[in-house]
Amino acid sequence: MHRILTSAAAAFVIAATAMIAPAAAACDKNFTLYNETDASILHLYVSPHQSNTWEDDLITNNASIEPDTSWHINMSADDRDLSLYDVKALLDDGSKVVGASINICRATKVYVYNDHVTYE
Repeated sequence: MHRILTSAAAAFVIAATAMIAPAAAACDKNFTLYNETDASILHLYVSPHQSNTWEDDLITNNASIEPDTSWHINMSADDRDLSLYDVKALLDDGSKVVGASINICRATKVYVYNDHVTYE
């Protein structure tokens, strides 16, 4: 009888761990993007680092992110098991700024400057 209870307890621990593990590994892909450039951001692309193409523009309806303002980015619908993304901002002065290998799972703030992108 003791062996049966031990096996049942072990099965419970394994099942409970399996239910907890996905939640612990979940990645919050929401962050705030800060425009620290001298120009408005007209187009913003965020794509997996290993991708050879850019995803759809996240700025829609002729909107823009003005200098010294921020914009909340919600990528929670992206259920891919990825954490490293690249960010490309196209500015109204014709320039572009690209940041590579941004850990979206850890980033809560992404800063776009005139010549680089950083995060914290």
